[in-house]
Amino acid sequence: MRLIRSLQWLERVILVASFSIMVAAMFLQVVNRNFIHMAMPWLEEIAVYSMIYLVMIGTEMGLRDGTQIRITALVDRFSGRTHAAINLIARAIVLIFAGYMCKASYGIFLQQVHSGQTSAALRIPMWFPYLSFVLAFSIILLAQAAAFIVEIGELVTGKKNDSFTRAFVGTFSDEDSSLTDSSLTEGSDERSSDEAGGGTAVSNGGSSSSHAGCARGSHAGRTQGGDA
Repeated sequence: MRLIRSLQWLERVILVASFSIMVAAMFLQVVNRNFIHMAMPWLEEIAVYSMIYLVMIGTEMGLRDGTQIRITALVDRFSGRTHAAINLIARAIVLIFAGYMCKASYGIFLQQVHSGQTSAALRIPMWFPYLSFVLAFSIILLAQAAAFIVEIGELVTGKKNDSFTRAFVGTFSDEDSSLTDSSLTEGSDERSSDEAGGGTAVSNGGSSSSHAGCARGSHAGRTQGGDA
Protein backbone atom coordinates (compact mmCIF):
# COMPACT_ATOMS: atom_id res chain seq x y z
CA MET A 1 0.00 0.00 0.00
CA ARG A 2 2.79 2.39 0.93
CA LEU A 3 4.62 1.51 -2.29
CA ILE A 4 1.58 2.40 -4.40
CA ARG A 5 1.12 5.74 -2.65
CA SER A 6 4.83 6.54 -3.07
CA LEU A 7 4.61 5.79 -6.78
CA GLN A 8 1.51 7.97 -7.10
CA TRP A 9 3.30 10.84 -5.37
CA LEU A 10 6.29 10.46 -7.72
CA GLU A 11 3.98 10.40 -10.74
CA ARG A 12 2.16 13.57 -9.72
CA VAL A 13 5.40 15.44 -9.06
CA ILE A 14 6.82 14.50 -12.47
CA LEU A 15 3.56 15.26 -14.28
CA VAL A 16 3.07 18.67 -12.68
CA ALA A 17 6.71 19.66 -13.19
CA SER A 18 6.91 18.47 -16.81
CA PHE A 19 3.58 20.05 -17.77
CA SER A 20 4.48 23.37 -16.17
CA ILE A 21 7.91 23.47 -17.81
CA MET A 22 6.49 22.50 -21.20
CA VAL A 23 3.80 25.20 -21.12
CA ALA A 24 6.27 27.86 -19.99
CA ALA A 25 8.79 26.91 -22.68
CA MET A 26 6.18 26.94 -25.45
CA PHE A 27 4.79 30.28 -24.27
CA LEU A 28 8.26 31.85 -24.24
CA GLN A 29 8.92 30.39 -27.68
CA VAL A 30 5.79 32.04 -29.08
CA VAL A 31 6.64 35.37 -27.44
CA ASN A 32 10.18 35.19 -28.78
CA ARG A 33 9.01 34.35 -32.30
CA ASN A 34 6.61 37.28 -32.46
CA PHE A 35 8.27 40.00 -30.40
CA ILE A 36 11.86 39.37 -29.26
CA HIS A 37 13.26 37.64 -32.38
CA MET A 38 16.26 36.05 -30.64
CA ALA A 39 17.87 32.70 -31.34
CA MET A 40 16.53 30.39 -28.60
CA PRO A 41 16.60 26.81 -29.93
CA TRP A 42 16.90 25.47 -26.39
CA LEU A 43 13.26 26.37 -25.71
CA GLU A 44 12.10 23.79 -28.22
CA GLU A 45 14.29 21.11 -26.64
CA ILE A 46 12.91 21.89 -23.20
CA ALA A 47 9.34 21.60 -24.50
CA VAL A 48 10.04 18.33 -26.32
CA TYR A 49 11.81 16.64 -23.41
CA SER A 50 9.11 17.78 -20.98
CA MET A 51 6.45 16.39 -23.30
CA ILE A 52 8.25 13.03 -23.39
CA TYR A 53 8.11 12.76 -19.59
CA LEU A 54 4.49 13.94 -19.60
CA VAL A 55 3.41 11.30 -22.11
CA MET A 56 5.33 8.41 -20.56
CA ILE A 57 4.26 9.02 -16.97
CA GLY A 58 0.74 9.86 -18.10
CA THR A 59 0.62 6.51 -19.89
CA GLU A 60 1.30 4.70 -16.62
CA MET A 61 -1.27 6.74 -14.72
CA GLY A 62 -3.93 6.13 -17.35
CA LEU A 63 -3.14 2.41 -17.36
CA ARG A 64 -3.38 2.23 -13.58
CA ASP A 65 -6.67 4.12 -13.07
CA GLY A 66 -8.39 2.54 -16.08
CA THR A 67 -8.73 5.66 -18.25
CA GLN A 68 -6.82 4.11 -21.15
CA ILE A 69 -8.95 3.04 -24.11
CA ARG A 70 -10.11 -0.57 -23.81
CA ILE A 71 -12.31 -2.75 -26.02
CA THR A 72 -14.46 -4.68 -23.54
CA ALA A 73 -17.21 -6.01 -25.82
CA LEU A 74 -16.02 -9.61 -25.36
CA VAL A 75 -14.97 -9.35 -21.72
CA ASP A 76 -18.29 -7.82 -20.65
CA ARG A 77 -20.12 -10.94 -21.82
CA PHE A 78 -18.68 -12.80 -18.84
CA SER A 79 -19.19 -12.30 -15.12
CA GLY A 80 -17.97 -13.62 -11.80
CA ARG A 81 -14.79 -15.66 -11.69
CA THR A 82 -14.62 -15.95 -15.48
CA HIS A 83 -14.54 -12.18 -15.84
CA ALA A 84 -11.89 -11.92 -13.10
CA ALA A 85 -9.78 -14.63 -14.75
CA ILE A 86 -9.83 -12.85 -18.11
CA ASN A 87 -8.77 -9.58 -16.46
CA LEU A 88 -5.99 -11.48 -14.70
CA ILE A 89 -4.72 -12.81 -18.03
CA ALA A 90 -4.78 -9.29 -19.48
CA ARG A 91 -2.85 -8.04 -16.45
CA ALA A 92 -0.26 -10.77 -16.98
CA ILE A 93 0.21 -9.72 -20.62
CA VAL A 94 0.75 -6.12 -19.51
CA LEU A 95 3.29 -7.35 -16.95
CA ILE A 96 5.25 -9.28 -19.57
CA PHE A 97 5.27 -6.33 -21.96
CA ALA A 98 6.27 -3.89 -19.20
CA GLY A 99 9.09 -6.18 -18.09
CA TYR A 100 10.45 -6.49 -21.61
CA MET A 101 10.23 -2.73 -22.26
CA CYS A 102 11.80 -1.96 -18.89
CA LYS A 103 14.80 -4.17 -19.72
CA ALA A 104 15.11 -2.79 -23.27
CA SER A 105 14.80 0.85 -22.21
CA TYR A 106 17.36 0.33 -19.45
CA GLY A 107 19.79 -1.07 -22.03
CA ILE A 108 19.32 1.99 -24.27
CA PHE A 109 19.71 4.23 -21.23
CA LEU A 110 23.06 2.61 -20.36
CA GLN A 111 24.24 3.02 -23.97
CA GLN A 112 23.52 6.74 -23.80
CA VAL A 113 25.32 7.03 -20.46
CA HIS A 114 28.45 5.34 -21.83
CA SER A 115 28.37 7.25 -25.13
CA GLY A 116 28.40 10.67 -23.49
CA GLN A 117 26.21 12.13 -26.24
CA THR A 118 24.64 15.52 -25.52
CA SER A 119 21.74 17.44 -27.05
CA ALA A 120 22.33 20.03 -29.78
CA ALA A 121 21.05 23.15 -28.00
CA LEU A 122 20.98 22.54 -24.25
CA ARG A 123 24.08 20.33 -24.26
CA ILE A 124 22.50 18.09 -21.64
CA PRO A 125 23.25 14.34 -21.62
CA MET A 126 21.00 12.40 -23.96
CA TRP A 127 20.37 9.79 -21.28
CA PHE A 128 18.05 12.28 -19.61
CA PRO A 129 15.13 11.92 -22.09
CA TYR A 130 15.68 8.15 -22.26
CA LEU A 131 15.38 8.00 -18.48
CA SER A 132 11.65 8.71 -18.87
CA PHE A 133 11.15 5.29 -20.50
CA VAL A 134 12.96 3.55 -17.65
CA LEU A 135 10.92 5.39 -15.03
CA ALA A 136 7.57 4.85 -16.75
CA PHE A 137 7.97 1.13 -17.43
CA SER A 138 9.51 0.51 -14.00
CA ILE A 139 6.48 2.10 -12.33
CA ILE A 140 4.15 0.16 -14.63
CA LEU A 141 5.93 -3.07 -13.74
CA LEU A 142 5.77 -2.47 -9.98
CA ALA A 143 2.17 -1.22 -9.93
CA GLN A 144 0.82 -3.94 -12.22
CA ALA A 145 2.71 -6.63 -10.29
CA ALA A 146 1.10 -5.48 -7.05
CA ALA A 147 -2.33 -5.45 -8.70
CA PHE A 148 -1.68 -8.91 -10.20
CA ILE A 149 -0.89 -10.39 -6.78
CA VAL A 150 -3.98 -8.83 -5.21
CA GLU A 151 -6.23 -10.00 -8.05
CA ILE A 152 -4.97 -13.57 -7.64
CA GLY A 153 -5.98 -13.40 -3.98
CA GLU A 154 -9.38 -12.00 -4.93
CA LEU A 155 -9.89 -14.78 -7.48
CA VAL A 156 -9.02 -17.46 -4.94
CA THR A 157 -10.98 -16.08 -2.00
CA GLY A 158 -13.83 -14.55 -3.97
CA LYS A 159 -13.59 -11.32 -1.93
CA LYS A 160 -12.72 -7.91 -3.35
CA ASN A 161 -9.94 -5.89 -1.70
CA ASP A 162 -11.60 -2.47 -1.72
CA SER A 163 -8.84 -0.75 0.26
CA PHE A 164 -6.22 -1.75 -2.30
CA THR A 165 -8.50 -0.72 -5.17
CA ARG A 166 -8.93 2.77 -3.72
CA ALA A 167 -5.19 3.11 -3.15
CA PHE A 168 -4.32 1.67 -6.58
CA VAL A 169 -6.73 3.81 -8.59
CA GLY A 170 -6.16 6.96 -6.54
CA THR A 171 -8.68 9.44 -5.21
CA PHE A 172 -11.54 8.11 -7.35
CA SER A 173 -12.72 4.91 -5.61
CA ASP A 174 -15.33 2.30 -6.46
CA GLU A 175 -17.61 3.77 -3.82
CA ASP A 176 -17.46 7.16 -5.52
CA SER A 177 -18.18 5.46 -8.83
CA SER A 178 -21.24 3.68 -7.44
CA LEU A 179 -22.50 6.92 -5.92
CA THR A 180 -22.04 8.70 -9.24
CA ASP A 181 -23.82 5.91 -11.12
CA SER A 182 -26.72 5.94 -8.64
CA SER A 183 -27.08 9.71 -8.87
CA LEU A 184 -27.09 9.52 -12.66
CA THR A 185 -29.69 6.75 -12.53
CA GLU A 186 -31.87 8.74 -10.16
CA GLY A 187 -31.58 11.81 -12.37
CA SER A 188 -32.58 9.84 -15.46
CA ASP A 189 -35.51 8.27 -13.57
CA GLU A 190 -36.71 11.72 -12.49
CA ARG A 191 -36.46 13.01 -16.06
CA SER A 192 -38.36 9.96 -17.32
CA SER A 193 -41.08 10.52 -14.70
CA ASP A 194 -41.35 14.19 -15.65
CA GLU A 195 -41.57 13.34 -19.33
CA ALA A 196 -44.18 10.68 -18.63
CA GLY A 197 -46.18 13.13 -16.51
CA GLY A 198 -45.98 15.74 -19.26
CA GLY A 199 -47.13 13.22 -21.84
CA THR A 200 -50.07 12.21 -19.62
CA ALA A 201 -51.05 15.84 -19.17
CA VAL A 202 -50.94 16.41 -22.91
CA SER A 203 -53.03 13.30 -23.48
CA ASN A 204 -55.57 14.40 -20.89
CA GLY A 205 -55.65 17.86 -22.45
CA GLY A 206 -56.21 16.35 -25.87
CA SER A 207 -58.98 14.11 -24.55
CA SER A 208 -60.69 17.05 -22.85
CA SER A 209 -60.52 19.04 -26.06
CA SER A 210 -62.00 16.14 -28.01
CA HIS A 211 -64.89 15.76 -25.54
CA ALA A 212 -65.56 19.51 -25.65
CA GLY A 213 -65.59 19.43 -29.45
CA CYS A 214 -68.01 16.51 -29.51
CA ALA A 215 -70.29 18.28 -27.02
CA ARG A 216 -70.37 21.44 -29.14
CA GLY A 217 -71.10 19.38 -32.26
CA SER A 218 -74.00 17.58 -30.57
CA HIS A 219 -75.45 20.84 -29.28
CA ALA A 220 -75.23 22.43 -32.74
CA GLY A 221 -76.95 19.40 -34.26
CA ARG A 222 -79.80 19.55 -31.79
CA THR A 223 -80.21 23.30 -32.43
CA GLN A 224 -80.41 22.81 -36.20
CA GLY A 225 -82.93 20.00 -35.71
CA GLY A 226 -85.13 22.22 -33.59
CA ASP A 227 -85.05 24.99 -36.19
CA ALA A 228 -86.06 22.55 -38.87
